Amino acid sequence: MSGDAFDTALRRPAGRVVGAKQSLRELKLGRVAAVFVARDAEPGVVGDVVRAAVEHGVPIRYLDTKASLGRACGIQVSAACAAVLTDRLAGSPDR
Repeated sequence: MSGDAFDTALRRPAGRVVGAKQSLRELKLGRVAAVFVARDAEPGVVGDVVRAAVEHGVPIRYLDTKASLGRACGIQVSAACAAVLTDRLAGSPDR
């Protein structure tokens, strides 16, 4: 998946999860195609997500601020991290 495709998937609620807990859960289940992390996020909040992404070979993209990540997700609050789900799950009805 190209960078532009990740950016597009990040905007689709069915194609992503927002937040450290949800991102980590999906990473552990092997359902993540890419992780987005805000550079100004607290390391204690996103550290486990970054480690899990590295362990699972999932690409990590960094945005400058939590506010910019929130905007990229199409939400009106800031976000420390978000995960784009794999293609096979992004369109499943239970998401």
